[in-house]
Amino acid sequence: MKKKLKFILSIIIVVFCFLYKTGYSAETPQANNKAVNFSLNGLDDNKVILNNFIEKKKVVLLTFWTTWCASCKEEMPKIIELQNNFKNSGLEILGINYEESKLKVKKFAAKYKINYKILLDEEGEVTESYGISGVPYIIIIDKKGEIYYQGNGLPNNYKAILTKLVNNKLSLK
Repeated sequence: MKKKLKFILSIIIVVFCFLYKTGYSAETPQANNKAVNFSLNGLDDNKVILNNFIEKKKVVLLTFWTTWCASCKEEMPKIIELQNNFKNSGLEILGINYEESKLKVKKFAAKYKINYKILLDEEGEVTESYGISGVPYIIIIDKKGEIYYQGNGLPNNYKAILTKLVNNKLSLK
């Protein structure tokens, strides 16, 4: 019984700390704003810079997540499918893990067969720069580097939005 209580309390503390630390900021980017550039290491230890994809005129889908998030796990098959369907068509998917160890994330990625780039936000700085207050959180960035969509989870019509953005048939202006 004590173990269960400790486990539940630790989960509550982790959730509280996450929500407190990533609370809303007045500098939070909104749709129609430029995406905040960042540089993070991937699971393969290669550095990934957001602006490199924007310079190549790619549409970028950022998905912020953690291994303990049940909603993140539910959404992952959709994102894996997107990677399969769009991998050679101008969409770059970057999974940004929030403050978890590389080893834990690597094991999780292997177990769930994640096929898109996983980046480690070990200090939570990128997550905080976007004012993320909960996961899963999705940001879709158009080819001009502007945020087209952001919210908790994929939009209902995400496949149509991404198809149109990739094919230059949808823009903010």
